[in-house]
Formats: sequence, structure tokens, C-alpha cells
Amino acid sequence: MSIPDRDRPAPAVQREPEGFARPVSVADEALLQLVDDLREGLYPRGSSLPNLQELAQYLNISVTNVRVALQRLETAGVVSVRRGRGGGVTVITLDNVSAALQSIFSPTPERQLPALVEAWSTLEREVFLLASRRASQEDLARLAAAIKDLHEVEPGNAAAFQELSFRVHTVAATIARNPFLKRYFSTLMNMLGAVFTARGNLSEFTADRRRLALEQYDGLLQAVVRQDFPGISGVVQDRAELQLQMMGLAPERS
Repeated sequence: MSIPDRDRPAPAVQREPEGFARPVSVADEALLQLVDDLREGLYPRGSSLPNLQELAQYLNISVTNVRVALQRLETAGVVSVRRGRGGGVTVITLDNVSAALQSIFSPTPERQLPALVEAWSTLEREVFLLASRRASQEDLARLAAAIKDLHEVEPGNAAAFQELSFRVHTVAATIARNPFLKRYFSTLMNMLGAVFTARGNLSEFTADRRRLALEQYDGLLQAVVRQDFPGISGVVQDRAELQLQMMGLAPERS
């Protein structure tokens, strides 16, 4: 091992990009894990979450931190908490999951949004490439079911469409079977959801954009099934362009 040159200037401190936030508390970590579980479909709408003690054991944290995480989901309207004897936690909707994460992810400056979308699409491509290589028939059926649910979202409900699209990506990341990739991919996905929620960009999700997004997801599924790697890359690039258009950062195609 070489000895560092003490006369060489120290490297500049590498700071996180503005708007990039990592969990700063145990409750933040618990909230992110519960969000991942919800998006993966472990707790469908109308189902009950495990009790506080079971969740604390599952997450390996205290009951107090579980309560904090559940309170954030309750405030966002994702779950209903019945307190007292015979109480429990029921999933109401996934539409507002991104709103529950606002306390973790601070707003990303507009000048950095293209970089955020670029980073997201880079990992998105790798997730679906790995998923295509590693998926079993059962995995492909799960991915197809998640995309089918997107088609059944009521037109005009952009928040529900966003959260179910995140479910598609969570399922794909699980199929990719790389926990490190899934962790960073989920972080960028949560940041992107927070951006769209905070900026009000979901109002730009028009009927034409909904149709285009569904076509892209259908094409992505077909490419994954066929192991069409150039096709996966092409769809991911088109999706990045659509996201930038919704943010007002890219021109519409003529």
C-alpha cells in the first residue's frame, strides 16, 4: 500500500446533490421499507398490516419508531389506524404514498431535475435488463399483472397511476435480484415521486400522455419477455423524455 503524498492538496469534500436526502432516522428507514412493501403488493388495499409488535420485530426497531412511521402514512391518508383494544392498521389507498415521503426528500432544484431523471433512467434500464435475464415464468406473470393494473386505473387519477407505475418498478427491481441496485433505485424512485407531488406535475398527465405511458409499459413488458435488450433501452429512453416533458423541461414531439 502506497503512503499518501502529504504535500498533495486534500481532495474537495464530495457533497450530496441539492435535494438528495438519505434517511436520517430509524423511523425514516422504517417508512421507506413499509412503502416498498406496499408498492410490491404485500399489503393490498383493504388489508391489515401486522400489529405493532410484529412490525417492530420485522423491521428490527422499537415500537415507538414503528408508530412514527405509521403516523406519517396515516397523515398522508395511506392507512387508517384504529387505536385501543382491538385496533389495527388498514391500508386505504396507495395514491398518496409519495406524499408520505415528503418529510424525507427535500425539493430538488429545477436545474438538477434533468440529472435526476438521467440517473433514474440509467438505473431503470439496468433493473429491467437484469429482470429480463433473471425472471422466471412466475416473475413475468407478476410483472404482467402489475402492468395490467395500470390499464385499470381510472382515467384522470394521475396519483394512482404514478403509484401503480412505481409498483411495476418495485416488482422489476425485486425480480432483478440485486439488493444494492434495488436500494438505490428505490431511493431515486422516491425522490422522483416527491418531485412530481411537490411541483404539481401530475396535473400535466393528460389523456394522451396516459395512453403513451401505457404503450411504453406494454412495450417494456414485451421486450423483457423476449429478452430484447435494445428494445428495453429504447423504451426507457422514451420514458425519460416523457417525464421531462411533464416537468416542462423538454419539448413535445411534433
